[in-house]
Amino acid sequence: PEDLLLSEDVWSARAHDARIAFLEASMAPVFWRVFHAYVLLGIPVAAIARSEQAPVGTIYNRLRLARQDLHAAVARAHAARHPLFS
Repeated sequence: PEDLLLSEDVWSARAHDARIAFLEASMAPVFWRVFHAYVLLGIPVAAIARSEQAPVGTIYNRLRLARQDLHAAVARAHAARHPLFS
């Protein structure tokens, strides 16, 4: 889902802050730090692991959980815009 959310076709340059706020709000802070560093800043997992003082496997797991949280947030946002029953 991050590819869609980060796509300039979906978001205007003026909506950058809203996009970042949505991403950050969609996941736990520990997941946000790793997601932000890896996806948005392009920092290698090994460097993030050193910074977070965690094993590389833990960082990959946090990325997985961050993406899972993001999927759920996107689904909630979609459901709020398009309710099944009105």
